[in-house]
Amino acid sequence: MYAKPGAKSVRARLADGERLIGTWACMRSHAAVELLAELPFDFVILDLQHGELSLHDVLEIAPVFRFACAAPVIRMLDHSAANIGRILDFGIENVIVPTVNTEAAARSCVQASAYPPSGFRSFGAFRASHYGLLETSTAPSCDRMMGVQIETAEAVRNLDTILATPDLGLAFLGPYDLRVSMGLPSFDALEPTVKMIADKCRTHGVPFGTMAVTLSDARRWLELGAQFISVGVDLDILKSGAAAIESSLAQYRSGERQRAKD
Repeated sequence: MYAKPGAKSVRARLADGERLIGTWACMRSHAAVELLAELPFDFVILDLQHGELSLHDVLEIAPVFRFACAAPVIRMLDHSAANIGRILDFGIENVIVPTVNTEAAARSCVQASAYPPSGFRSFGAFRASHYGLLETSTAPSCDRMMGVQIETAEAVRNLDTILATPDLGLAFLGPYDLRVSMGLPSFDALEPTVKMIADKCRTHGVPFGTMAVTLSDARRWLELGAQFISVGVDLDILKSGAAAIESSLAQYRSGERQRAKD
């Protein structure tokens, strides 16, 4: 329900082979999220796992996406089926669940997003159903995107069975945690594993996504086959902008001092 009129869902765009580029928000600032959503990103990830945001914040912030350029994506705090259901009840159709290491965990997450008999989601007359004012279908949704994060050595070992999960919408690589889990010294050392994950995603027909803090890392993952990529984090964007201003001011002050000496 959070999209410009006539806009295709994130899942439909991925199914059509589009490459989607978005960004990441972890600050509890409605204005910052609204600004990011108004920019020509394909999506904005609201992070419940690391940062200030809570379920209540998501409920309050979500309406800014109704006419925004970007679609909202929620990175969950954990695997809680109840909280996945709450996010969907808020009307947000795109969910990524962290640290999914097994096929059983992936299946449980996907089933938490679907009504019986496909899953075990509970129906509630809240925002997604227009508070019960409109009849709401409980049939499987082709627009709902349930993603799982691949970010441990265990998940890599179980990758084929995870990717075989019915109705899985996205495999999202957590490159920082995966590098640590595998004991690798650098992203260069992680590249063969990322390529393997991307290749297996293509084999299973599951879109492959990841995140990058820097543009150089974004190019690296895009060249390895990422179809869905988040670039930058709101705190880092704020930090780099402030640092650039401070650096310019420092240069100006240095020039002033030099001119005063002359």
